[in-house]
Amino acid sequence: MTLRLGVEVVPAEKFIYARLAAESGAGDAVSNRLYGYAAAQQQGTGITYPAIVWQLQAPSEDVKAIGNVRIMSRPIYVVRVIVQASSWNTAQPIADAIDRALEGASGIVDAGEADQAEVLTVSRIGPFSLVEAVSGVQYRHLGGQYRLFVQLQQP
Repeated sequence: MTLRLGVEVVPAEKFIYARLAAESGAGDAVSNRLYGYAAAQQQGTGITYPAIVWQLQAPSEDVKAIGNVRIMSRPIYVVRVIVQASSWNTAQPIADAIDRALEGASGIVDAGEADQAEVLTVSRIGPFSLVEAVSGVQYRHLGGQYRLFVQLQQP
């Protein structure tokens, strides 16, 4: 059976969310402000920090077998905490919790439409940091780039 194009991204992101929410040093530290792609603004108050954000950094080439059968996908995600601070002190323990939640993790996740996917493992491939200033306010991003090995379960 040929696996459907792109469906590995949905379970990969569900897996990231579930792992971060379950890691007390990550989810609790940000009051469960866990967002894919962009931090959500609170109605009328803007974005509350710290927050953890992830986005697809690089969709790798699919791993295929003979007959063009897709075996798995290996997307790379940047997963980071964003803090409104002038030092790394607030970000570092949350970034460490992100790493505890993801590095070496594996498990089964709902892939939608009554399908399941297995995240075979997660491997950090490098660190990520960014400092930006908006209207004189510093925002620091700290985390890592994580490769997920995702395989859809055969029905």
